Formats: sequence, structure tokens, C-alpha cells
Amino acid sequence: MKRVLCWLLFVLLVVGQINCVNAIDTFSINNLSIIYPNNSGEVVVSGSISSGINKQVVVLILPQALTINDQLENFAFESIDDVITQFGVSYTVNNIAYMNQKTTKSINGEFSFFCKMPDSAIAGLYNIYIGGTKIQTPIKRTFNYITEASINQFAVQLGLDDANTIFEKLKNPNNSEVLSILKFDFTNFNKLTQEGQNRACVGLSAGADTKKPYNRNNVYIAFNQAVLVEMLNEENDEDLFEQIIKENIDNIFIDSSLKPRYNKLSSESKKQADLFIKNSKPVTLYKSLTHINNVAKEFIVLLNINDVRWGDMLDTIKENNDVLLIDLGGDFAELSYANQVLVSKEVAGKGFTSIAAFRQAFIKAISDVKAMLKKAERPTGGGGSSSIIISPIIPSLPPVNTPSDQKSIFNDIVSVSWATESINILAEKNIISGRGNGIFAPNENVTREEFMKMLLSALRISETKAQVSFYDVNESDWFYSYVASAQTIGITQGVGNGYFGIGIDITRQDMAVFVYRASLYAKLQLNASNQKIDFKDAQTISEYAVESIATLQQAGIVNGVGESVFAPLDKVTRAQAAKIIHNLIKIL
Repeated sequence: MKRVLCWLLFVLLVVGQINCVNAIDTFSINNLSIIYPNNSGEVVVSGSISSGINKQVVVLILPQALTINDQLENFAFESIDDVITQFGVSYTVNNIAYMNQKTTKSINGEFSFFCKMPDSAIAGLYNIYIGGTKIQTPIKRTFNYITEASINQFAVQLGLDDANTIFEKLKNPNNSEVLSILKFDFTNFNKLTQEGQNRACVGLSAGADTKKPYNRNNVYIAFNQAVLVEMLNEENDEDLFEQIIKENIDNIFIDSSLKPRYNKLSSESKKQADLFIKNSKPVTLYKSLTHINNVAKEFIVLLNINDVRWGDMLDTIKENNDVLLIDLGGDFAELSYANQVLVSKEVAGKGFTSIAAFRQAFIKAISDVKAMLKKAERPTGGGGSSSIIISPIIPSLPPVNTPSDQKSIFNDIVSVSWATESINILAEKNIISGRGNGIFAPNENVTREEFMKMLLSALRISETKAQVSFYDVNESDWFYSYVASAQTIGITQGVGNGYFGIGIDITRQDMAVFVYRASLYAKLQLNASNQKIDFKDAQTISEYAVESIATLQQAGIVNGVGESVFAPLDKVTRAQAAKIIHNLIKIL
């Protein structure tokens, strides 16, 4: 009995030792990290093996489609030789994309593999297997390998696919990586209804806004455009619709001429344009951004015409004549510039409801001005003469410098720090005022009549009995007394043909002439305190303005625009006008 017990005890001890040895000889991979490739073809595999130093680690990468994947999942390979022995040299070399082995060098068993996919590797799903010394079951990971060629082909194919195929591709999680590389952003797409998403895929398939064939650089633009169209199609709330346009202004107006036209609109007119786009949505909905642009173009141009000031009307007509189709030749071309401005003023501020109505009004204005000029001819003979002064019925420009209860409280003059002091001082003296609500609008241009009011108000010049003979100045106009005084004392003779040039933005050289002549009338001492500047563009200064500019420059009243350039034909802004008039009153 004792012998039996001793024998059993011996057997248990031996078996226990064997099991202990086997447990110690089974190793594992720890801290595994795999950085998968995008289109660079580089895979980084790192980690540590529990057995520590001098242990073998093997990494294999092969297409998931290969049949040997099923065998590798349960094949405890400890070296490359094991793999070659199992599957053969030819098969291994020709089918496995990457194969390498390394021996751990540190006690921590750390290893790292930099795996470069071969040029011959095609796009698709690949498996990574990590095995090694005493690792009974290799670790398996899967990744989608994307090549540069496959990215481009994916983009091109989207332009060839029908809408249903595109929808399936966009929803397939296996395509998420390539779509990310192609810069597809699904934030707004996912907010669309199912029908909206389907229509967006139809739009992407049609390619109405981005020229096909697609490539990796433009396919996401086409996608975003198709999604944007459906966002506008599905939004019925006016405020939210306006917000979509505001946030996507750079993308909506793919017609390069429309964005600057839209940006010139007043805030109220922009709302009208947005509402027009919303309410003009056809029953079958918008098909593309091009469709939206075509619908909105005429209306936006019409709003520009209705918004514009007198002095800018002629330029605005020329800028938009690709849509307006106004005949600027013939009778109109025969008119002088001042009379062309008068025609433009006849059609300003009328609130036209269609381009056709504007065209008709413009033709009538030409006819009216020509009739007025014929009637205004002054016959002479006998021993005397008669003067006939015609004051056409023209909408009166509201005064810029109306009585104001705001002195120096302007919240928009930070950008013109060089003129801030001048603006505030002139506002305190009631020489200038703002537009209301704390707005001075320093970068808006000044018209000839506006500047004349500022100038004469600053120098306290007023001829109570003055009369005016300019055809474009009526006694009921707010600027009548200022222009009449200026004409009476010789500050201005107008722009020619009997017109002062109401509504025309004043040029730098005309501004200098007005200031110089007014200074002479007020008997100001314009001492030459500054060295004379020989302006590089002196040859472009009109002869009548040369003396005025030279005198005012040396007196420190006006300067150039930089680099010894005067720019005589540039327009004068409200900030610039304030600065010049402030310089003038300093010598009073």
C-alpha cells in the first residue's frame, strides 16, 4: 500500500512540473499598437512580448481574399521558415505583401516593425498576423488598404455611377476611409431627409455644377454643392433659409458675377433676394446651384439698380449691362457725361419691379432729357437776351448732414484712426453728422453737393441772396443754398453744359479746387509750410486744378495717397473729407 501511494505521488509531481513548464513557455503580445496606412502604404506595428529578451516576433500582411487566411488563424508560426515550410516558397513570395521577423533586444521584449506595402499591392482588405516564439495563436487585425490610384478611380467612378449606386457607396462603412481622404463632410448630408439624400445623390450623379470627370480634387466640391441645393430645397423657415445663404455665400453663387452683386446690396435688399430665391422654388425643386443662380440673377441685378445712389447709377448700369441689356449707344452716347448722369438720375430710386420696366424708364429718361435740352436753348438777338432755366423734376437726394443729436458718438470709425479726431471735432461743431444709430460710414464716397455743404459750413460762408442757374439744382433741394452760394462767389462753375453735377462723387482734384477757392474767398493765409511734392502722376492732374493742389499741399491741407502719388481722379471718402476740412479750419 505504501508503495502504491509513493508511486501516485511521484506521478503527480512529474505531471505538475510538466504543466508548470508549459505555462511558463506560453508567451503573449502586450501593448500592441498598429498604425494602418491611408494612401501612403506604410504600416507601423509595435508592442512587447512577455518573454522578454531574445525572442522572435513575426509579422505577416496578406490580402484577405487569399485562402491561406483560414489556416493562418490557427497556425502557431514562430519564424518565417515555419510559414515557408507550411505554404511553400513560391506561394509565400508571390502572395504575401509583407513578411519579416525580428529578435527582441531588451528585457521588456519591445519590438517595432515599419512595414512598407509593395508597389504591386492592390487596394482592398488586408489581414495582419503577428506571431512568434511560443505564441500559440497569432494575433489578427484587418485594414482597408487604399492606394492613390484607387482614390482617383473611386472619385471618377462616382461621376459614372447612377444615384442609387452612389447612395450605397456613401452609406457603406468600408468606404468611410476613402471618403474621408476625399474630404467628404457628411454633417449636412446627415441632416437631410431620406428623400433629400437621394436627390443629393441624383445631383452628384448629374454633375450640373462641377465639370466631369470628377477627380480627387473636385468630387467633394460637387458633393457639397448637391447637398447645399437640397438644404435650400428642404428649408421652409425664412430665417433659417436666410441663415443657410449667409453661411454658404462663398459656395452658393457659383456665377462669379453674382457674389459681388449680392454683397453690394443693402441688408434689406439681401433679405429680399433670399426670400425671392426661397419663394421662386419650383414645384419640382431646384436641381442645381446653377439653376438657383439663373433664377436669382435678374432679381439681384434689379435690387442693385433700386439700391444705388444717383452718383453711382451710371457705373452700376455699365457693370450690370450683361443682364440689363440697355442700349448705351445711339441717343445716349450722343449726350454729354453730365447729361448722361441726368438720365441716370431720372431712373434712380424708383423701386422697379422688373428689368423690363427699368429698360422702358431708361429709354423715356433719354427722351425727356433731350426734350429738356432742346427747350432750354437760349435764343439771342435784337438788343438783348432772355434766359430760360429749366429745373427738371428729379428725385431729391436726402441730406447727409441733416440736423443731428449725435456729436461724437460714432461706433464705426475705429478703422480710420487717422481721421478719428477730425471726425469727432467736426461733429461737435455740427459741420458733419452721421447716418444715424451711431454710424458715420467713413468709407462711403462724398458727392459734390455733400462736400460743398461741409466746406461752406466749416468756413461759415453763406450768401443769402444767392441764386443758382444750374439745370440740376432746384430751389426745393436741401443743398440749394450751398450750391447757390458757391456759384455766386465763384467756388464752382459746375461740370459743364449748365450742370453742377448733383449726385456725382467728388474727385480729389475737384475737392482741392473747391477748398482753394473757398479759402481765397474767406481770406485764409495758406502759408507754404511744407516742402513741395513733385507728384509722379502730375501729368494726370487737370490744368484747372494744378495751382489749387500745389498750394494746399504746401500748406499742409491735402496730401497724396502715398509714394508721391496724388490720384486726382480718385473719389473722396467721408473720412478723407473730414480730415481735409479739419486741416483747413485749423488755420482759421
